[in-house]
Amino acid sequence: MTRVVQLSTGEILTSDEFKTAHPNIAYGGQFPSASYLSSIDAILVEEDVYPDLASARVAMLGFINDLTKQITDQYPAAEVSAWPSKAEAARAVISGTARPDQTAMIQDEATLTGATLADQAAAIVAKAEVFEAIVARVSGLRQATDAWLMEATTSAEREAVLDDAQVQAATLAAAYGLA
Repeated sequence: MTRVVQLSTGEILTSDEFKTAHPNIAYGGQFPSASYLSSIDAILVEEDVYPDLASARVAMLGFINDLTKQITDQYPAAEVSAWPSKAEAARAVISGTARPDQTAMIQDEATLTGATLADQAAAIVAKAEVFEAIVARVSGLRQATDAWLMEATTSAEREAVLDDAQVQAATLAAAYGLA
């Protein structure tokens, strides 16, 4: 639950929004006194953080995307979209089963980086394995969290599920040197 001020007009203001709108009021905490709020025909109300499953899912996807973006944001979008085919090509080069187009893809990178074909393929596979492991764990976390969210019936329960999932995401991130 989060606390907000509801004005007589029905408008809802967060603590920061209220302070911006009323800068000359004395605050003993996040909000002014109940007597002041009453004097302006406003009330302090508790608002659900996650009133429904959809809002909780949006929050879940937000923190999961923030986790994976720590990796993907370091690269151009076109390069990220090519990672699966590039990893497949590199694995094929290593196993000796690469098609000519796959060999050419890895060789073109190797030529530009100054690496051998074998070294470039090995570097690509090493990075792919780490990213694939992260994605597998993130996918599992997302699926488990979604199942727990579907069982939750209140905002408080959904908040507890997401709090737990964020702790798990932080542990996952730390294991891979992410924040």
